[in-house]
Amino acid sequence: MKKKLCISLFLFISITTFGQVIPKGTRFIGGDLKFNITESKVKSVVQNNVFMIGITPSFTSFTKDNTAFTVSLGYSINTTGSKASFSSELLKASVHTISAGFYLSNYKMFNEKFGASIRYGGEVGYLFTTTSLTADSDDLLKGAILDLNAGPGVIYLLNDKWAIEGVTSLVNITSVYTKSGDLSSYTMSTNISLNPSVGIGFRYFLK
Repeated sequence: MKKKLCISLFLFISITTFGQVIPKGTRFIGGDLKFNITESKVKSVVQNNVFMIGITPSFTSFTKDNTAFTVSLGYSINTTGSKASFSSELLKASVHTISAGFYLSNYKMFNEKFGASIRYGGEVGYLFTTTSLTADSDDLLKGAILDLNAGPGVIYLLNDKWAIEGVTSLVNITSVYTKSGDLSSYTMSTNISLNPSVGIGFRYFLK
């Protein structure tokens, strides 16, 4: 734990104290796309599969040198198909999530093309379920999500208008509330990882 916290502190100090300046007033729009599909078969017959796709457009404005504020809107769908004994068709259930995010980032450019960042913020979201089975809508899962996270990132400038940026979530605090019919549940989790997943997206500079 101490090692992880020391690494995070070193990243924060190195990024916010030294380096070239991204000037106040710089703005860019961006978009992140996530996609995943998995499938399992038994004797060439699909038994279950998972399909996920998500898109998150965003707008970033530098409120002062090297410091930016980002707002984002996101939508994702995660569909799971499972084969039941009473049907030759895959029974499908989809979880839809609509979210809004707010982030504060500190940047440091090492040269004219490559830089690093540290980002803090979170997302709030609403989720609901649809299914291929006939079901009472009140019995389908609904819920809300609050996710607070922080982590380092990198940015590479392709030219004076386009850039590629990768961001990670090294520290996460997540709260989830779900309800299905008369049943409801609440969970809260925390996670610190030095091997996080990376989200990559394009950025288009407005100024």
